[in-house]
Amino acid sequence: MSTESPTSETVLSKLQERCTHMQRPNEFMRKPGIFELKEALTGETRPYTSDRNEEYELLLRVGCTYWANAAQKVDARKNAESLIARLLYEDVLRAISGIRHAIHDGDQSAALGRLNELERSLSR
Repeated sequence: MSTESPTSETVLSKLQERCTHMQRPNEFMRKPGIFELKEALTGETRPYTSDRNEEYELLLRVGCTYWANAAQKVDARKNAESLIARLLYEDVLRAISGIRHAIHDGDQSAALGRLNELERSLSR
């Protein structure tokens, strides 16, 4: 029986995969990551407010394309997941390393300062 709560799911546990059915071009140095940030009006308005607020949607799509045959698929997917994780969490992991370093040095003030910086950067 799992002790994890439903809220403890990670971003990577929600990955969706689909086959694009594309043929691979011969371009070794292409960028594998996909980052797409869109902001758009949804067309909805709040008619009961005097300023007629309009609804916006801010969407971030993060992905990674990869090529594999049936024998390579498991390892290729793991590599793609690793790339996505690194792109998503690299700055956080770097900050955690700094916090850990301050803790090992016994510098509580520096550890708390770095923790506050990390929290501020994640909160916007």
